[in-house]
Amino acid sequence: MLEGADNTAPELRAYALMSAAFGAALTGDFELAARAPLQALQLAGETSGWQCGLWARFTNGQIATILGDLEAVAAMGRAILELCDEYDLRLPRAYGVSLLAEAEFFADGDYAAARRFAEEAIAGFRGLYDIGGLKIYGLSIAAPVAALQGDLDAAEGYATEAITLPGAAWTAAAYVILGGYVLLPRNDVERGRQVLERGTRLAYETSNEIWMRFGILFLANLAARDEDWEQAARLFGACRPNLPAWGQQSRWWTEEPQVREAVGETRYEQLVAQGVAAEPEVIMDWISLGS
Repeated sequence: MLEGADNTAPELRAYALMSAAFGAALTGDFELAARAPLQALQLAGETSGWQCGLWARFTNGQIATILGDLEAVAAMGRAILELCDEYDLRLPRAYGVSLLAEAEFFADGDYAAARRFAEEAIAGFRGLYDIGGLKIYGLSIAAPVAALQGDLDAAEGYATEAITLPGAAWTAAAYVILGGYVLLPRNDVERGRQVLERGTRLAYETSNEIWMRFGILFLANLAARDEDWEQAARLFGACRPNLPAWGQQSRWWTEEPQVREAVGETRYEQLVAQGVAAEPEVIMDWISLGS
């Protein structure tokens, strides 16, 4: 789309760059993912009306979430709300408040504020009939926020609704959230294992790498609980390439020192290296064998 598009209208080039940014982020091309949204935002400034500007801001915020730049996430959320005020828009505020919810959630900030923002976003997406936004940026944020507040019933409700909505790639994310944030804390281990394996495999099948890697991280922790030490070490390696910023939070790595001690430092590093280097289809085989 972008090749030979220099003479195309700025709005069309901006939208093409936004599409490229999301595709790059989900497949692990973080250099393009970082560059394309900024170019889109610059081009959006050359257009009239609010639509392109809103989507460019939203794209920048969502890519910043994946890259871990949470100040940029919040800034883009506020910028969308300012744009909505300028044009007297009510329902499109959902895109701004969803970014504010993500910024609070991923920063381990004010979970109550994150949940308020997420619930406002859910209401807005419903009003807009934006099913994708509802699934990805509303329910799939409200679910882990509620879980971290200790409201596991609400978290399961959000995640379960997200699973029922169309969109296989983000259904994978909802499965991973349900398994990792809700079922494992409830100590519903076998159901959690099944849900996580299903979500991780679905993420692989839909080329949603960041959620595949996050699912693998949860499965590494499950292997450690099972005292399947070598499997855990391999999976702690396999989750690392292109692991999103939220997967690097310390809460998800508490089992790793025990695995390292169980297999020994040298063997641990060997197994981690195997995991890092493994092709995704090989990792899926490991997961099947470990079931």
